[in-house]
Amino acid sequence: MNLEQIDKSLRSFADEQPIPVTVSGDCMAPLFSDGACLYISPEKMYWPGDIIVFRRWDRQLVSHRLLAFYRRHGEIRYLTQPDSGSRPDSAITINQVLGKVIGGACHTNTFNIPLLQRFRSFAKFNWYMLSRIPSLLHQNSR
Repeated sequence: MNLEQIDKSLRSFADEQPIPVTVSGDCMAPLFSDGACLYISPEKMYWPGDIIVFRRWDRQLVSHRLLAFYRRHGEIRYLTQPDSGSRPDSAITINQVLGKVIGGACHTNTFNIPLLQRFRSFAKFNWYMLSRIPSLLHQNSR
């Protein structure tokens, strides 16, 4: 069984009941810390500010905050970033997302996202996109 099949099975199982995952690392502290048990559930739609769990390019499961989503080459892409990080992660697709954190040993703001946090996430995305304009213009002028 390959990772895609495992992830599909996990999403299917999580449709029936939330699945537990254990955190390794502290990039999302103080919301949750190393060793915390979180519960995730797949959603039809994820919104800026949500904490999502996804499979990264190096096959690791990661829980980071969703900054924004956008369409590229006919496919929805998600841009995430750890709360303690200074730069967004590489974009991911919906097939990489296992679900959204809905509970567990974490601060309630992990799953009850305040409107201000959703706005901050969206603002970080816009700032990141604006900071890329000079490099894009430079590439196009060659």
